[in-house]
Amino acid sequence: MYPLVFILPIGLLSDDNKVSLYSLVLSFVGLVIALYHVLIYHGFIQEAFKVCTADLSCKTKQFELFGLISIPVMSLASFSIIFILSLIGVIYAKKD
Repeated sequence: MYPLVFILPIGLLSDDNKVSLYSLVLSFVGLVIALYHVLIYHGFIQEAFKVCTADLSCKTKQFELFGLISIPVMSLASFSIIFILSLIGVIYAKKD
């Protein structure tokens, strides 16, 4: 998500017509990673890669609201919204 902070304003200020395509690709990658993290967090799958350590586990519940909204879920929701808006931007740009 951090590259989007720089790419989106620069693309919008410079009138780059492909900024929605750039954000579509980056948000798709983030969406896949966030979905993987949510599935690990809720125990649907086991970790395929040993990225998490004992000190910082992917299953550690650092913040939860109403037992449903967690940091991985917020990340998944954010990437989903950015992906959908970028997809709309790509479709709209092709009509022009």
